[in-house]
Amino acid sequence: MTIQNGNATTAHLGGGKELKKDRQEINIISQMPEQVQKTCLAGTKFLDIEYCMANRGRFVSYLEHRKIDYTNAAHELANLDWTFLKNGISFIDNKNASSVFFRRTELDSWYVQTSAHDIYGNFWTAILDSEYAFLVLRLFFGESRWFEAVSWHLEPDLFEAYG
Repeated sequence: MTIQNGNATTAHLGGGKELKKDRQEINIISQMPEQVQKTCLAGTKFLDIEYCMANRGRFVSYLEHRKIDYTNAAHELANLDWTFLKNGISFIDNKNASSVFFRRTELDSWYVQTSAHDIYGNFWTAILDSEYAFLVLRLFFGESRWFEAVSWHLEPDLFEAYG
């Protein structure tokens, strides 16, 4: 159920969860799935996306320059073991010079970090539930406006903790 008050919209997600967004954000998000589907069907074979990851029993170095498509990326993301302290997966879009990093902090909680940063070296980060984490992934692979789908915050670089 969605309730609109002026410029704000509250979506009741069930289980006591509410998602409050301003109307402009809701409009962007509601338009994206159709755009993503068209883009994915039309051009995913031309994407130049590589990944690196750390998971329990599985490690892929960024030096390997491994290519990945959306289906395999979604599979790898879904299988990140949140009980493994240093789990994480990065996707690097060589065509658009952007990247996104996902770390599963709980069963339904994700720390997400982009490659965009401010002049002080702070990176754009967000804490998302699984639904939004997979939305960001789908938009990233669809070459859509994925960055605009999330309310980001500036924080110091998490990657330094991984050495």
